[in-house]
Formats: sequence, C-alpha cells, structure tokens
Amino acid sequence: MGLTDDDRKAIVCYRIEKAFHTLKEAKDVLSLGHLSLCANRLYYSAFYMASALLINYGHSVNTHAGVLRLINLHFVKEGKLDKNTARLLNILFSMRQQGDYGDSFDYEKNEIEPLIKQTELMLSFFHALIDTQQ
Repeated sequence: MGLTDDDRKAIVCYRIEKAFHTLKEAKDVLSLGHLSLCANRLYYSAFYMASALLINYGHSVNTHAGVLRLINLHFVKEGKLDKNTARLLNILFSMRQQGDYGDSFDYEKNEIEPLIKQTELMLSFFHALIDTQQ
C-alpha cells in the first residue's frame, strides 16, 4: 500500500523538523567536546533531510546506503545537486561509521567544527529542493 499525499507530506515535514533538531544536537555536543557524537549527529541530520527529499520526490528508502545511492542517482546525475554536496553526505556517513565503530579513533575539533556550517548549507539546499517540489 502506497502513501497518500497527506501521509507523504507529514513524513517529509517530520523528517525536516528532525533534521534541524539533530543539527542543534550536533552543535550542543560539539560545545561539550564530544566530537564523535557530533559527527554522528551531523550525519543523521543530513540523513533525515536527504530521506525527506527522497520521500518528497516519491522515492522509497530503506537503508543508509540506499539514501546515498538514490541521492546520487536522482539528484546528482540529474543535475539537481552538485557533486560536492553529495560528497559531503558521503563524508559525513564515513565519519559517522568511523566514529561509531572505529577502534582507537578520535576526531580533532578542527576536523569537525567546519562541518557544522557545511551541513547547515546542505540542509538548506535540500530543504529548498523540497519546497520547490511541493
């Protein structure tokens, strides 16, 4: 059974809200010095917005790898997103993986801090793509 337009819009709105809330979490934990957790929250904020974008355009997503693949397939290859934006999403995914599962690994603040602004810009760009579609 497919989603109704109202269901789809509700999910998209929820994911957008969750993306911005998770970005705030990233900023909060950065201020406390929790760098791996900040990387995790940055990735998830981007993941929530990317999945909102995909759902908004009618694409079904079940996995993290699926989100990355479909963003590249439907937005980068179609020229709606530049490669650097998609690359940031992939970088955040890798950082989240390394921070969550890597042994004997820690980030430096100078690696994480610039990603806050970059992620904010990516979220704004994804959000604008959603707004132009609705």
